[in-house]
Amino acid sequence: MRRRGPPIVPSSWDYQPTFRERHGNNRGGVIMGAFELLCRLVNLLWSALCGILSSVFGGGSTSGSGRTVAFDDGRSVVVGRQIAEGGFSFVFEARDAGGGGGGRGGGGRRLYALKRINCGDEDIVEQCRKEAGVHRTFDHPNLMSLLGMKFESSSPNASSSSGRRSRGSAETCYMLFPYMPHSLREDINRRRLLDDDVASESHRRPYSEREALTLFAGVVDAIRTMHDADLSHRDVKVENILLGDEGGTVRTKGRGVKTPVLMDFGSAGPSSVPLRARSNVLRITEEAAQHTTLPYRAPELFDGGVRHGPDVALDYGRADVWSLGCLLFALMYGSSPFEIEWRADGTVRIVDCTHLKVLGPVPFPPSGSPADGRYGEEAKDLVRWMLNQARGERPTSEDVAERVGRLLGADAGGGSSRKKKGAV
Repeated sequence: MRRRGPPIVPSSWDYQPTFRERHGNNRGGVIMGAFELLCRLVNLLWSALCGILSSVFGGGSTSGSGRTVAFDDGRSVVVGRQIAEGGFSFVFEARDAGGGGGGRGGGGRRLYALKRINCGDEDIVEQCRKEAGVHRTFDHPNLMSLLGMKFESSSPNASSSSGRRSRGSAETCYMLFPYMPHSLREDINRRRLLDDDVASESHRRPYSEREALTLFAGVVDAIRTMHDADLSHRDVKVENILLGDEGGTVRTKGRGVKTPVLMDFGSAGPSSVPLRARSNVLRITEEAAQHTTLPYRAPELFDGGVRHGPDVALDYGRADVWSLGCLLFALMYGSSPFEIEWRADGTVRIVDCTHLKVLGPVPFPPSGSPADGRYGEEAKDLVRWMLNQARGERPTSEDVAERVGRLLGADAGGGSSRKKKGAV
């Protein structure tokens, strides 16, 4: 059952680029590249300053290993090793504080992922609350659930779940999530789709068409659920999908496909934003440069991608669908289509993603190459459909869900979803 939450604004502490996310030598690419580099530098400097303030005002070290964090619902966890790091945040393993032995795998205590955000000002405190609001809006197997949230201040007796900040105090936000050790990015990497040292196609382990579509269907359902609540994710990518391993495995012809779980709602916002003035357009471009990963970014989110007007609005839902198209391509071939180039033998090389590449055609493998035979034309057409440059002609997430369902249904029913080239 879906629960409505507060309105959402973007945040940026979890933004991480993929591969070599740099711009090319075209004039627009150089300008946008310089802007993104400046944003990252500001984020790094701000993160360092927050860490210093946290130490000075008693917030503790970035590791925090061994300390106990208590939430208002009575749940307490012991902080373990650090497992990830973002611009303003650190993610740790954590275990239930009560009962059992310590250490990794000891005592049978439940394992969690504990996200710690250093809040240098009121804006970041508010962003934390908005991000938590997105999590609490939904109860869906393909959307990451929030188990607890707490603000901790350096001022005595100031810690709470409300985020109310005492004057002069340093604030730290804790968010508690289910622990999911497996990610889609790691699973794709293990399949060696992008490895130059793999001698032949037989040494690669791509997903079958049904496996890829089954994983993709779960993410589409997550995005459709967000869109139904008038929210958009705005940073759909392989790196933001974890794989659940508890009771969520779908059987596909004797093999299991783990449940994909979409995470990182720091960039989420309303599905539609009015573009009445040029300032609205500039803000969208700036926010996209900071919060949306370049190889998954829709064309309309680049400089010059949209125009303003009294009745003009940007549909972020269609921008999410563009990102879904990049995601399905990555499931099929290992990365977003706009950061690879194909060699004649069907192997790939990583290249810089630029605005010009995003405006180009979808680069499927050369005809007749081993990689070209992995998937049928209907799966490729699905990618092309989502990666329509004209955002008004791009499908909705509902449209995508229905089409994926038909492809999976045809395969499950004994028919083939593989339309041969030249077939009608």
